[in-house]
Amino acid sequence: MTTVAYKNGVMAADSAITDGVMRGGKLWKITRHDASGALLGVAGKVTEVVDYLNYFRRYGVTKSKKFSLAESTGLIATVEGTVMLVEASTIYPIEEEYFAIGSGAAMAMTAMRCGCSAIIAVKIACELDLFSGPPVRALTHSGDRACTE
Repeated sequence: MTTVAYKNGVMAADSAITDGVMRGGKLWKITRHDASGALLGVAGKVTEVVDYLNYFRRYGVTKSKKFSLAESTGLIATVEGTVMLVEASTIYPIEEEYFAIGSGAAMAMTAMRCGCSAIIAVKIACELDLFSGPPVRALTHSGDRACTE
């Protein structure tokens, strides 16, 4: 699957593509809506990940409710600090300052709870989760690619 984490204005994700038994490539799993600065990360089926990232990049949060994820989960973070979980065609606000999704979510959440950044949390998940792998990629609300080293 994958690991996507958000904390303190940074969304980070691993980039490994897996088919259940092996890794088979790399993929950006996060994007930014330029007009609003909102960030989106998606964990799940590759075709849904790519389609939803492209849709979100174009339409942003408000029209995202019209897109349905059948086998994937999304994580949206607004510039104002609202964190939202996307399941099927529903967007749920989460009352947390940080959150993670995907197969490495438990490891990333634990790392962030212990004070790690989203980037370090995803790196830790990549070390422990069989379905997450480097490189870790990260974006900020301003559009910068955050340093992952």
